[in-house]
Amino acid sequence: MNKHFTKAFFLVCGLAIAMTSCQATAGNEQTTVAAIPQDLYADLPFQMEAVKQPVFGSYVTDITKFGAKPDGITLNTEAINNAIREVNAKGGGQVTIPAGLWLTGPIEILSNVNLHLDPNALVIFSDDHTLYPIVETSFEGLNTHRCQSPIY
Repeated sequence: MNKHFTKAFFLVCGLAIAMTSCQATAGNEQTTVAAIPQDLYADLPFQMEAVKQPVFGSYVTDITKFGAKPDGITLNTEAINNAIREVNAKGGGQVTIPAGLWLTGPIEILSNVNLHLDPNALVIFSDDHTLYPIVETSFEGLNTHRCQSPIY
């Protein structure tokens, strides 16, 4: 198996596990993330403000409304990113990726958007490197270039 695919696979698995702790509420309430235990900040050898929980708007949409298909063959990059752009334009909320096998190129997260994977949803990032544009970055203090990350 390609080492880049393996890295992307484990990244997606970790993201999916982390997101299963998220909980969505129905109606006009807001989506929140599980509470951060405050005892994490006790007895630190340095001053640190508590991390604030993110709060997202109530708008919720599903990537299938933008033409995404869970067949593991269809490239869903445009559908996923269009859903993210719509939620961001409406002031924030949740983009849901339902159960299924979703092939995609880079996912570009925007402010106030909660990307939520339902149980049994698996996002597979394409190994087609042409889908990931070259971006400017810095590495060890030097300006350089690299491919865009799968989740950007």
